[in-house]
Amino acid sequence: MFGLVRNIDFLIISIIIAIILHIFVSSRYKNISKANRVFMIALRMLVISCCVEILVTITRTYPHMLPPFIMHVIRSSYSIANGLLATFVYRYSRSYSESFETKKNWADVTTLLVAAAYIIISIIDIPTGIITWYTEDGTYVHGPLYIITYGGAALILIFALTATLTDKKYYTREQFISMNILYGITAVATVVEILIGSSVLIIMFGIALGLMIVFLSLESPDYAKAVAAKEEAERERSAAENARIDAENAKLQAEKAKVEAEKANSAKSDFLARMSHEIRTPMNAIMGMNETIISTTHEAQTKIYSTDAYNAAHNLLDIINDILDFSRIESGKLELIDDNYSLTSMLRDLWVLFSTKANEKGLTATFDIDPNLCDKRIGDRVRVRQILINLLNNAIKYTDEGEVTLKVSSLGIAEGKDHVKYEIIDTGRGIKEEDMHKLFEAFARIEENKSTNIAGTGLGISITTSLLTLMNSKLNVDSVYEKGSNFYFVLEQEVVGEEKIGDYKSAVLEDVTIAESTIEITGKKILCVDDTPLNLKVFRAFLKNVDIEIDLAESAKDALVLTEKSAYDLIFMDHLMPEIDGVQCFKMIREQENGQNHSTPVIALTANAIKGAKEKYEEMGFADVCFKPYTKDQLNQIVNSHLA
Repeated sequence: MFGLVRNIDFLIISIIIAIILHIFVSSRYKNISKANRVFMIALRMLVISCCVEILVTITRTYPHMLPPFIMHVIRSSYSIANGLLATFVYRYSRSYSESFETKKNWADVTTLLVAAAYIIISIIDIPTGIITWYTEDGTYVHGPLYIITYGGAALILIFALTATLTDKKYYTREQFISMNILYGITAVATVVEILIGSSVLIIMFGIALGLMIVFLSLESPDYAKAVAAKEEAERERSAAENARIDAENAKLQAEKAKVEAEKANSAKSDFLARMSHEIRTPMNAIMGMNETIISTTHEAQTKIYSTDAYNAAHNLLDIINDILDFSRIESGKLELIDDNYSLTSMLRDLWVLFSTKANEKGLTATFDIDPNLCDKRIGDRVRVRQILINLLNNAIKYTDEGEVTLKVSSLGIAEGKDHVKYEIIDTGRGIKEEDMHKLFEAFARIEENKSTNIAGTGLGISITTSLLTLMNSKLNVDSVYEKGSNFYFVLEQEVVGEEKIGDYKSAVLEDVTIAESTIEITGKKILCVDDTPLNLKVFRAFLKNVDIEIDLAESAKDALVLTEKSAYDLIFMDHLMPEIDGVQCFKMIREQENGQNHSTPVIALTANAIKGAKEKYEEMGFADVCFKPYTKDQLNQIVNSHLA
């Protein structure tokens, strides 16, 4: 049963994404365009295709559940649904071209013919079994035209991409980039599923992720509406400058535009928070289960597979984080959190991460740190680290031989503020002068024909530039093509005390080890409340080898029953749950007349990792926050900090 759930987890995530997007578009906006309508049809077809694929997976897992003919009908229906889905994705991408309705090019005609042939052959497959069939004992057999299973839908998307490229001049730059990202993610997901087999079904997830990116960049009209309303208000004020009544009307229009803009930003923020929860919650189960397999299995091949899946999930999470960060920056919702931090500690973390990556690629990693730098300073450590990770990541990606260097030096201290210069220097490919402008464009890739094997969203530099702007700084680049580049910026931060970094080799580079936190505490009792059963399994698995009694509850109601019967030393509480959410449950536990946990520390479990979240939960009375997806080491640290 666990294997079946792992097979369909990405399909379930795809359904969730499609439903949320459909509800958001259909309920928020009254004046729906033709592109909007086709977009919603594509979302419906995605849900249908995912549901049918889930049925196919179940019947293949339990072949004696239904008669062979019924299973065959389901399998053929899946091919038909795929053909229709590919067709509507194509129709949507072409709906932005002015020439599509008036003059179809050869690729358009070919796409429609291939789609019709694919669907007709899938229908013929029901009585003939020319694609697939099931024997009397339930065995799944490939027919002579089995290649159509992947090839038919792939051909539709290939010709659709060709049609889009042919009519490039009819698209805006944002539309053209978004459509190519949609096709690119779908193509990558298709190739990955073909290569690793049916154990991980991610084609539909690729389409869902692509449609989500298209939604964030094209389908949400909030910003355009707000700008248009503001411009209209300005025109009215200008035209009625000498008339009091007209001036008042213009003011009302401006206020209305401001309200609409605030509502639009609020809606987008709510959507991002919900998407963050809906994606991070199943990602917690996926990553947690793989981490558990890695730490418990004794089979070398299983450990390799699980490690690959865990790393792939991490990469996917990085992509999701980039997209969410980019959207927050666009909507003005991303803010800095300044606090005391150690520069030595941050550089040590970076060394552990990037010396390994550089060595794996055969590069030399070098940290050139000014020994006179003050160690303790005030700033947003998380965002400074993110900037350096983005730049070091890019340097390693685009350097094939030689070295990558991080140089940190002080330009001087004035009025208690240190002006620190960070430089990331590589001996990589360099950047042509005419390509320099692409560097700071979102989703843009330089020399794409040479970068096809380099992973990423193309958002790293764009996010870095925006973060530096928030820090009153600027990213500068010196680059010589085919010789290397130097990315540098200066940060002005307040220093705390006079302690220096000193010998950076001993402070940062030597004796760097990664020690996993362990729990030495015994005889304690913990309750975990989460409405996702797989997340409860991950929680128990992470604490499997610890002498601590663990109770699990799948709802707030179950938790309230347990907290009346037993006293716990620590409670982990998921925030977003049906009927009674985690915050309400926390308050009810504190107010239970016969309860035994009026003062038990409660840790909030949440996937909404945004600015101020930790402070928000602490203000409500929670002892701490654990952000999903969390690792075994992170869970151990929280348990130790509250029970030691």
